[in-house]
Amino acid sequence: MRGPSDLASLQQLLYQALDSSDNVMVVLEQSGDDAGSPVVTATNDAFCRVSGFTQEEMAGRPLAGLAASTANPATWAEISQAAREGRSFRSELLCARKTGPPFWLGLHLMPVGDGTPPCFVLFGRDITEVLRDRQQHAAVRGLLAKVFVAVQAAVAIVDENGMIMMANPALDKLLGYRAGGLIGKNCPDITAPESREVAQEAHQQQLETEQGYTIQTAIMRADGSQARVNFTSIMAEREGLRRYRILTLSPLMATAAEASAPVSVHVAGKIKLIGLDEVKSVLGPRWEALAARVMASAEHVIRTRCGPKDTWSRTPDGEFLICFGEATEEEATFRGAAIAREVRTRLIGEGVSESIAQVTAITATVELPDQAARSPDGLVNAISERLNARLAEIETRARQTLRQAMHGATCELAAVLSRHQRGVVCHFGSLPRMLERGIQCALTALPVRESQAFDFDRLVLGAAAEQIVAQLSTGTTLPIMVTVDFEVFLDRSSIERYVAACQQLDQRLRPWLILVLAHLPLGVPQSRVQECVTRLRPFCNSVAYQAEAVELPAIGFSALGASVVVLQEGDLNGWAPDDMAKLARLIGVVRANRARVLVRQVGSLENAKRLLKLGVDLVALAHGAGRDEAGLGG
Repeated sequence: MRGPSDLASLQQLLYQALDSSDNVMVVLEQSGDDAGSPVVTATNDAFCRVSGFTQEEMAGRPLAGLAASTANPATWAEISQAAREGRSFRSELLCARKTGPPFWLGLHLMPVGDGTPPCFVLFGRDITEVLRDRQQHAAVRGLLAKVFVAVQAAVAIVDENGMIMMANPALDKLLGYRAGGLIGKNCPDITAPESREVAQEAHQQQLETEQGYTIQTAIMRADGSQARVNFTSIMAEREGLRRYRILTLSPLMATAAEASAPVSVHVAGKIKLIGLDEVKSVLGPRWEALAARVMASAEHVIRTRCGPKDTWSRTPDGEFLICFGEATEEEATFRGAAIAREVRTRLIGEGVSESIAQVTAITATVELPDQAARSPDGLVNAISERLNARLAEIETRARQTLRQAMHGATCELAAVLSRHQRGVVCHFGSLPRMLERGIQCALTALPVRESQAFDFDRLVLGAAAEQIVAQLSTGTTLPIMVTVDFEVFLDRSSIERYVAACQQLDQRLRPWLILVLAHLPLGVPQSRVQECVTRLRPFCNSVAYQAEAVELPAIGFSALGASVVVLQEGDLNGWAPDDMAKLARLIGVVRANRARVLVRQVGSLENAKRLLKLGVDLVALAHGAGRDEAGLGG
């Protein structure tokens, strides 16, 4: 139990704490007959610092003396009434300083006990800056409200669930609603049915990343008609409060002149070396030299891969814009993805780090009103802007493609035939061609972090393993060849994931599995290739290699023993003389090392026979090319 001295010490500590804090305390006592205006008996140091008065100057002053001359009389009347009634009261009062402008006091008046005369304690805090900020924010909100109503752009404020909270007159006019008619509607209600899936996917992605987006979409007017718009969504959030979205809708044909002008259609793609941007601040003055070297390599690939009717140029923001002359959007998308992949592979082969050699590609069909006065640079900029507007839509469809692939991927087997014996000697396993193309296009369109998280090679390995299991159950087992991308070995986490997938395979499958190491960059050290083989060899019958562009990969046959080098017929570029000469040299080198050459995706039986006569050991026909095992081999 504490004694009197302990209590005195605690009181002293309490007084010191109150004096040093920013919380104002005033002790009041009723004096005389005026119960509505008690007098000050004591104040703490915090009050003295705020007001400029000393404790001696305040002692004996009536409570009314705290108020500034410009204080609201109604507020003072409420405080006086509370004092008369002996009840607690909270308010804000403009108080006088000894010198200088008045200050706002946020106060709480509390009666203390039932003694005589009645006493009160007034706690408070200087809230002048808080009120000033509040007034400023209110003024800004009022100004924004006026802008929201007066701005010509169609704007809406939507809650996180997609319900429209506010819509300005421009949006009402665009969609044909009366004032207030859009309030309470959900975004899907004003989105055309064929655009809802893409819009919902973009919205879901925004909730996860909190990044803004712009998509081209179709919206529904009040009369049931549709309009194509650029739809931009920006997230707005304050800590502890709900999230809102600010939507801006702008018609794709903004003017009557554009709407009536003839329209030209362009199938265009953008190649972006995003890794360069990420290291610009890190490399400092060294960045320009690296950027020049990287861009020159990218230009070489693009120039080589563009056809005579394709055009390409650099955009002001350092990207490459390609207009594909006679390609459908699907064909152009695949070509753009292939170019992006080849640029990355070439850069890695030249010694550029994997993090810098990050390349994305987006492709779409865009429409532009014809303008005779538009310069070539103006056309490039206009197409580039339209592609940027469709970025969120392209990424949304890419994510849908990857999700569908994860749940429905199957392995197609292409029979591998030999010139030395009749019949099928093994199979080459791959995803259906259109699915594989779609996945590769999706991976180049998405941000790097998302594409790296998708395990394409594990997907193919799993599908091939299912085929081997099915063969084992029927007793007709033949080896199955399946590719594994060199990209797997550029990142520790991807290596570990792939090796873990191999370890999970039933050991009975390994004698029937041949892994084909693909997309080896020219110039990659043999030691690096050997490391990849060492990691793969325990899980398969053997490791083969895929040659790119009829160029032999960096492999040491003497150290690796007999193997297979795989080509694709498409690498022969229509059987061009230069490529046929390369093929002859490659066959000679491979044969000298007691290895074999396999050409896959062969388009016809005639081409397969021709390849076998040229010295190719193995061929695999493309699906749909026909099959005549009796006419090949042996």
